[in-house]
Amino acid sequence: MAGWSEIAARAVDTGFGTFGAPGSYTPSGGPAADVTVILKTPEGNLSGFDTGAWRPGRVADVRASEVAAPAEGDVLEVGGESFIVRGARADAERLVWTLDLDPQA
Repeated sequence: MAGWSEIAARAVDTGFGTFGAPGSYTPSGGPAADVTVILKTPEGNLSGFDTGAWRPGRVADVRASEVAAPAEGDVLEVGGESFIVRGARADAERLVWTLDLDPQA
């Protein structure tokens, strides 16, 4: 019988296989790596505080198995668009990183 972490990992892989798009992740000072990306348009307060301030941008989910340690300033490319990573947070199981992105100028 599979444990919870194995079941969660299979569910994440299924979701990325169904909804993901091919992309490229380039850490600062490192080589680019192929990744599968779920790009989203956020809704809600992105300021980090309940101030009513909204910050435009995008968010993307990437698997932790493909991006071990995302950092501010890294670059994500997907669907012909390039983004700078503003921040990252992991899900409870540490299987998926949600990246806060700004368009690359």
